[in-house]
Amino acid sequence: MIRLRGVTKAFRDAGREVPILRGVDLEVAAREMVAVVGPSGSGKSTLLYVAGALDQDFEGEAVVAGVPLAGLAAEARADLRNRSIGFVFQSFNLLQGLSALENVMLPGLLRHGDAADGELRARAERAHEHRADDARDGSSRRADGRAGHDRGRCRREDRGVAGCRHLPLDLVGARLFALREAGLV
Repeated sequence: MIRLRGVTKAFRDAGREVPILRGVDLEVAAREMVAVVGPSGSGKSTLLYVAGALDQDFEGEAVVAGVPLAGLAAEARADLRNRSIGFVFQSFNLLQGLSALENVMLPGLLRHGDAADGELRARAERAHEHRADDARDGSSRRADGRAGHDRGRCRREDRGVAGCRHLPLDLVGARLFALREAGLV
């Protein structure tokens, strides 16, 4: 599912190179749940950007859903993300002109077109309803539903502790496991 070998990433700041990832190795199997934790600035988001095929400027080997990311064209990266990766960001990135349900359905509509509208709508409603008892606000539920409703093979979350401050960590983990068991992520 996700395999990183010797992944290194650095940023330039005031003319000097600042290493962020230093030879990271990570392997995540299908349906395995992994938490990446660490202090602010430790490279968690950078690691998730590499593993999510959002960042192509890194050294080392990264393979997601059997696809090597090195040298992958922008269009192929976008296709991989649409087919295989569900994203939930700290900021929800929802489209204003769409309803909650349409935001949840969007990845599937982009992938399958209007032909699958009925099946996508049913799956999106199920994902959205499953999260209805969540303690978070509606925007977060819609973003979660959009990331998980069409069973992308990999769900990638980039959520700081501040974004989940009102939820106990064990509840967050239990919620993710329940969604996985329900076949929604």
